Amino acid sequence: MKLKDRKILFNSKTELMGVVNITPDSFYDGGKFYDLEAATERVMELVESGASFIDIGGESTRPSSKPVSEKEELDRILPLIKAIKGKLQ
Repeated sequence: MKLKDRKILFNSKTELMGVVNITPDSFYDGGKFYDLEAATERVMELVESGASFIDIGGESTRPSSKPVSEKEELDRILPLIKAIKGKLQ
């Protein structure tokens, strides 16, 4: 996989993916990273711990959760993407 300034070779080592759910009702973390600052810090921790990929979740998959609109999901994830852009190499 070729990225902006590097390549990831999937046959050379195991790649780790970190997950940050930025939903108020995440069943995994209870909404712990719904705050932009907390979510940004968590992304940086995951990368420092070796994550090559970050999955940013903007819609809860918790049982009985209600779907959100595309606009609401984008309103949740885009500020985090903008906050970490340029901080990661």
